[in-house]
Amino acid sequence: MVYRMETLSTKVPKDLLERVEGYREEHELNRSQAIRRLLEDGLEYEERPQGVVITKPAIVALIGWWLISVAWLTPEVDTIGPLGVATVAAAFVYALLRKRM
Repeated sequence: MVYRMETLSTKVPKDLLERVEGYREEHELNRSQAIRRLLEDGLEYEERPQGVVITKPAIVALIGWWLISVAWLTPEVDTIGPLGVATVAAAFVYALLRKRM
């Protein structure tokens, strides 16, 4: 899909511009890309329902911790513990990769 871009012009304080530039450099974007992403993220954040938001990685990590606790309580089942550890690790990696997108 091709989007028709419109021009948006604004003045910002120097410290805010420095924060935008830091974000731009950290994510290897040009200034327009960085500002678009920050605007989109900010608007999406404002549109989210208020209260506790439980993310998919958090749910997966909770399941992993539950498996680890079950393995601790039932040591005769030796496959549950490693499965719990792998589940927590997968949730962590997913959360990291999601931040980079």
